[in-house]
Amino acid sequence: MTIQAFDYTSHLAKMAAMPRPEAADPVTAARVFNGGYTLKVYPTEPVDRTIDGVRFVETADEADTVLVVHRSSPAATAQQVEERAGLGQRIALLDVSAAANSNRWSAERADPDLLPALTNTIVYLTTLAAWDVDLERLLAAVMTPMRDGQMHRLLMAHQMAYYWAWRSIVIDEVRRLFGDEIAPEWVSRAETQTRSRLGAYLIKLRGRGLRFFVDRVEFPNRRVDAMRFSLVAEM
Repeated sequence: MTIQAFDYTSHLAKMAAMPRPEAADPVTAARVFNGGYTLKVYPTEPVDRTIDGVRFVETADEADTVLVVHRSSPAATAQQVEERAGLGQRIALLDVSAAANSNRWSAERADPDLLPALTNTIVYLTTLAAWDVDLERLLAAVMTPMRDGQMHRLLMAHQMAYYWAWRSIVIDEVRRLFGDEIAPEWVSRAETQTRSRLGAYLIKLRGRGLRFFVDRVEFPNRRVDAMRFSLVAEM
């Protein structure tokens, strides 16, 4: 069976326990799932972007969710998340530490030191409303009603495995060994090694509530940058 590319909107539909709408973009879909509710978000730094269904407010007391933006110090961000969690605030954590200057609300990878810093706090990753490297996708997850907690955990585990473990660390290891295009005789080894390395990083998250294994890994057309994977919950 071929592993399909991750369909973010379909996953939000599963989390909301609703049919997938025709709209492909997550924000529009989330608005369907939540019946047009306007989410009130307190950002830890000014947001110069308008997002349908989101109103940025001036204090955490007014907000449904606090948006914590990570740009530099993992220890400082982890401490901020811990403090806000201690206050009972609902937190959406955006990691744009690797964002290009021209697009500062989205990144292609995460800070490899941020999640380890979080695991050294009292914070359980499953208590986060969402984690991502893209602002609109992050807030779409927050806007989506969470009727299936397992789907919520799977979504976060998938994003962390991809943007933190794979894009930030493992992809470079695989490229050093196999190049950008894997030779036919090395595909099986590359899949096995990638599965093992991603699994090793997922182990670090289990103690904080995300208990998943890497089920399968594939490289469509033998391209490293096309890697796909699936996760399975630990029984």
